[in-house]
Parts: sequence; structure tokens; C-alpha cells
Amino acid sequence: APPYENTHMLVTDLLPSSGTFANAHPSVGRDQFTPLTHDGAPALRDAWRHIFGAQEEGDDAQDEDARDE
Repeated sequence: APPYENTHMLVTDLLPSSGTFANAHPSVGRDQFTPLTHDGAPALRDAWRHIFGAQEEGDDAQDEDARDE
């Protein structure tokens, strides 16, 4: 679960949506291979948000206050 002990590299063994590990490398960045959850959301969504620096819940208010100053 985020924040993944603040690591800079994440590894997964999720099966790509193609059903084969032959597409493992592009599965983390190409829509047609991305592993999905039972409701159709990208299974690695939270990991990608963490890697790209998305704010944690509750941080938005602090960011807005800083922009207003």
C-alpha cells in the first residue's frame, strides 16, 4: 500500500490483461496490457500516482493555501 516505504522502484507479478507474461514489460504503461481490477480500474493506479508524486489525501488543502499566499 502507498507510500510503499518511500521506494523508487516497484516490482509486480500481476498478470497483464493479455493473459500472458509475454507482454509483461509494456503492461505497466500501455492500456491494452495494463492489469485491471474486478471493476475495470488499473490495478497499479495507486503505484503510478505515488511514483509521479500525486499528493496523499488531505494534502490538497495545504497546496491550495500555499498557492493563495
